[in-house]
Amino acid sequence: MSFTQIGNDEVEVLIDQAGIPQSPTLKALVGLREGFLAEEMVLFGGPGALERAELTKDILLKRFKRVDLQASEVRMDYIGLNSVYRESTPPSNIAPHKIILRIAIKTTEQKEAEKLRREIEPLAVNGTAGTGKWATSAPGSRVQPVIGLNSALVPRSEVPASVVMVDANGAGPVLPIGTD
Repeated sequence: MSFTQIGNDEVEVLIDQAGIPQSPTLKALVGLREGFLAEEMVLFGGPGALERAELTKDILLKRFKRVDLQASEVRMDYIGLNSVYRESTPPSNIAPHKIILRIAIKTTEQKEAEKLRREIEPLAVNGTAGTGKWATSAPGSRVQPVIGLNSALVPRSEVPASVVMVDANGAGPVLPIGTD
């Protein structure tokens, strides 16, 4: 498609392959509720930071079983060590002096997502020695709804389309699209 200015307030529109018929459908993206996401972080510093983070991860996995956490996904990363490349992170001979254990879960029910916070908060006083202050990367509630996208085909006849030509005063005629 090309556009050429041919006069004052006049544009010529040339459509390549104008003989190809329109498809009878349009693609639409539909937002769907896909559950809830909860995220928490536990901070560790000093000698043995990674070992304490790994121990905390093991404790949390056992606690999740004990409270019967119903999560469709559980992800634990060590920020500062493997949060970007995960399993592909090359091994290192240097023990990190600080590490953040990030825990994220996806659930279908909000009450299940809230279990994460209830398991993290006691770690401040009952966790491994030197457990740091926990934090989240998002402000507000620690439980957020997850909206997913799904595509669907919609009959073109069900989607009216038009163009509004607006002048300096914001008014103009409505021109339907796709009519013969």
